[in-house]
Amino acid sequence: MSLLFTLFGGVVLVVLLYQILRVLGLPNYWRGVISGVLPLVGYAIYSTGNWAGLDVLAMHTAVYLSTATLLTLAASREASQKISARTPMHWAPKVFIGFFLFVLALNAAFLYVSSQGVPPWLARWVLPGAEDGRVHTAFPGVVPHGLEAAKEIGSELSARHRQMRLGWRVTWKGLDTLARDGAAQVTVRAHDRDDTPLADARVTLELLRPAQAKSDLSLDLAPTEPGLFQAWVRLPEPGRWIAVIHVSRRGDSFQAEEQLSVQRVQ
Repeated sequence: MSLLFTLFGGVVLVVLLYQILRVLGLPNYWRGVISGVLPLVGYAIYSTGNWAGLDVLAMHTAVYLSTATLLTLAASREASQKISARTPMHWAPKVFIGFFLFVLALNAAFLYVSSQGVPPWLARWVLPGAEDGRVHTAFPGVVPHGLEAAKEIGSELSARHRQMRLGWRVTWKGLDTLARDGAAQVTVRAHDRDDTPLADARVTLELLRPAQAKSDLSLDLAPTEPGLFQAWVRLPEPGRWIAVIHVSRRGDSFQAEEQLSVQRVQ
């Protein structure tokens, strides 16, 4: 089951349990305790065979118990209004309700960012480099740490520096159509610093899933004229993809990335 299903499906289950216990006549306090604890115990049992990490378990705990607490407080307020309709709510319940609403909103935001990444409009505002499409903020899976990972980061930075000094001008068309239709003719134009077409270059297009380390699709673009390379590309399924364009010649190389949100495939 997906994280969205277990999280928000559990919220629905909490509400249903609370309403059933209310019909059965249980006191409000025990309605809240049972409706919050039972789904949490069920998810804990499910997690023993589908472990997703302590952070995911903590998120479910906060959301389930927050929902049960909000229902309990709302019912308490409803009962007190029947006793005295003119008595305003005390500040303490307001603080509790506000806190749990904040927790629910924060968890929903974390869930969205972990699965979809930071919204593009927000990324362009707060993250450097987001304008040219190089920033990927969705959860990529397990990331290695240690000396080898540090060496890889250093190698990546060195490659980018060499690419800037190279001065190649590489432009492409067709990725927007690929994102819209799932299939398109992709064209890449490559020129050197002196605006001379890179006639003897090799151009490769890789299409990767953000949460996977391996390349899902890789193909060479055929030269059709000096400095112009083309290929027909068809994606196997919709979703989020990363298009990586490689241009190499005589030991020199250029690389560019672009995020694609594919709506459908032909």
